Amino acid sequence: MQKAYAAQREALDRVHAQRGIDVFVSPFDIVRDTTGAERSYCTWPEDVTCWLPQTECIAFTGNRAGKTWYLVVPWDMAMAICEKALEPVANIEPVRFRTVNWPDPAQLHVLAEVAVIRS
Repeated sequence: MQKAYAAQREALDRVHAQRGIDVFVSPFDIVRDTTGAERSYCTWPEDVTCWLPQTECIAFTGNRAGKTWYLVVPWDMAMAICEKALEPVANIEPVRFRTVNWPDPAQLHVLAEVAVIRS
């Protein structure tokens, strides 16, 4: 999947640049969790419109008072907590999800509780 998403990301970035569309096409990446297991993840930066690949986890990232933070949350848990924050991008394969709105403070609190990696 990683290669398919990488090729797709390259093509989407090219099309978006040509059309002047400001969207972050998140890569399909791999991270090692606290148990040493490898997991696929995508990155969702705070206040950035994104197209996320479907991965095992989502890395929510932000900056507060000059300090960068992140929460790596299993996909299914993130979707359950933030179900109205993501919607499928139509007519695209492999599937991607458009970010509609950033999680609110209560959702971020729950995401922090279930995160498999955090800073």
